[in-house]
Amino acid sequence: TTSKDQRIILTPYILWDGKFKEGDLFYLDGERPSDNESVCGESANYRVDAVGRQNEAIELSVKKIISK
Repeated sequence: TTSKDQRIILTPYILWDGKFKEGDLFYLDGERPSDNESVCGESANYRVDAVGRQNEAIELSVKKIISK
């Protein structure tokens, strides 16, 4: 479940096109992968909600992953 959204603008378009998809995991706001992760992204704190392909940039909408 999520409660915080962020937008990431990636330029130039040609460099980032096709690199991200919905569901990809991110470490944002100073978070980093832990040494104890058994799966890549296991302790990520954001997930890609949408990928917007604009004219000159890619816009990622990401939502914070809230731990239970």
